[in-house]
Amino acid sequence: MMRATLVILSAVILLGAAQGALAHRMTIGQISPDFLIAATAAIGLLLGPTAGTLAGMLAGLAHGSITGVGLGSFMASRALVGCLAGSAKSHVFHDNPVVPLVGGAVGTLVAESVFVLLNPPAQLGAWFAPLPLIAIYNGIMAVPAYWVLRRLLISKAARPGELMGDR
Repeated sequence: MMRATLVILSAVILLGAAQGALAHRMTIGQISPDFLIAATAAIGLLLGPTAGTLAGMLAGLAHGSITGVGLGSFMASRALVGCLAGSAKSHVFHDNPVVPLVGGAVGTLVAESVFVLLNPPAQLGAWFAPLPLIAIYNGIMAVPAYWVLRRLLISKAARPGELMGDR
């Protein structure tokens, strides 16, 4: 479990830095990726609701610190994404590449909807207009995040399919 905790912390720190430094460079039109949501969904799918919630809270802390607004809203919305993704872990075959894609997209919709409820913007329509495309973008970003994190979290001595923290 210590290894999983270190991977989660490292992923959040690395992807938080990437969010602040690279996300704006990967913008397509009005759509920017959210690496932290993608990673939170992937961690939840891999390790379950407790680790997903922890990853989401840390991701929200990182994202709120980067933007300087809505820290609590970021933490709550991202924690919910991690918890929901982790809850889905026991109900889906998570080694299918479609699962992280859908998890990242649905996680984005959930996170942004909760964020808007907790921290409503002045221009609500402008906030929601690009949301479906952002969800697709983050879903695509969740696939490589899932496979990289899966590779880091699977013990070489573990049986196939057994992840650290599944005990």
